[in-house]
Amino acid sequence: MDALKGLWQIDVAVEFYCKLFGTVPACVNEVVRLSELETILANPLVGRYIIDTEGRVRSEKGM
Repeated sequence: MDALKGLWQIDVAVEFYCKLFGTVPACVNEVVRLSELETILANPLVGRYIIDTEGRVRSEKGM
């Protein structure tokens, strides 16, 4: 459940980033600078979070 919550929180942050800057962030680190997502990024069950070119968030382990 924490993994899904992490995906959702990053997704919301990506949406905010896109509205603020008018572009999709190149990586999760760009989103982290604008919010407090450090604890989400450390989740070992999902690995790293990835943002695709359309702004969709997924984990490197397929979530």
